[in-house]
Amino acid sequence: MASKKNLSGVLQLFSGAWEIYIRRFKVFLGIILIPALVILFGSAMAAGGAKIFEVSFFGLLPLMAGASLAILGAFIALWARLALIYAIKDEKLGAGESYSESWPKFFSYWWIAILTGFLMLAGFFLFVIPAFVFGVWFVFAGFALVFDNQKGLSALVKSREYVRGRWRPVFWRLFLLAAAMGILSSVPVFGQIVAFLAWPFFMVYLYLIFTELKSFRGKAAVTKAVKNKIVILGVLGWLVPVLLITAAAAIILILQFSYPQLLLP
Repeated sequence: MASKKNLSGVLQLFSGAWEIYIRRFKVFLGIILIPALVILFGSAMAAGGAKIFEVSFFGLLPLMAGASLAILGAFIALWARLALIYAIKDEKLGAGESYSESWPKFFSYWWIAILTGFLMLAGFFLFVIPAFVFGVWFVFAGFALVFDNQKGLSALVKSREYVRGRWRPVFWRLFLLAAAMGILSSVPVFGQIVAFLAWPFFMVYLYLIFTELKSFRGKAAVTKAVKNKIVILGVLGWLVPVLLITAAAAIILILQFSYPQLLLP
C-alpha cells in the first residue's frame, strides 16, 4: 500500500479498512455486542433500582447488581478491544474464538492500558501538549502485544519506535478519523449507534497503519534507555501537580502567618 516509505493516504487506509470491516462485520458485531449488552442491562437495572430505592430499601439489591454488571461490562469492553485485534489478525476466528484466544494476554493488555493512562495523564499535567505526543506514540501498544509479544512498558516503547520519525503523518491520519467519529457520536441516537458500529472499523484502520509502520521500521529496538526516558517523563508529569499544590499550600501558610489580615473574611 505504501511507496517510498510514506504512509498510505487517509482515503487508501479508509478503503482498505472498509474492505476488511465489511468482510468480517458479523464477527466484529458479535465481539462488540457482548460488552454493550452487559453495560446496557446493568445500567437499566441500576437505574430501576435507584428509582425503587427512593421509596423502598428493596431497591438497593437491583441497584448494586446493576452497578456491578455495568462495571463487568466495562471490563469486558477492554477485553473486546483485544479480541478485535485477534479477529483482525486471524480471519479464521469467530467472535467467541477471538475472546478465548485473546484471554491469555488480557491482563498484559490491561496493564498496558493502565500504563498508557498513567503516562497520558502525566502528559496532561505537563501542560497538555505532551499528552497528544504520548497518545500517538503509544496507540499501537496493543498491537505490539499481539503481533510482537511485547508486554508492559516494552509494548509502549515498541509502539513509540514504530511511530518515531512519522509522528505528524500518523497524528493527522488518526485525528481525521477520530474527529469524524466524534462528530458522529454527538448526534443523538443515530450518530451514537453509527459511532458504536464504527468501533471495529477504527481498530482495522489502526491495524493498517501499524502494519505499514512495522514494515518500514523492521525490528524496532526496545532499549532500556528509552524505557528510562519514558518513566522519567511520567514521573515528572505527576510531580508537576504535587509541586503546584505544595507551592500553593506554602504560599497560603506564609500569607497566613505574615499577613493574616489578607486571609480574613
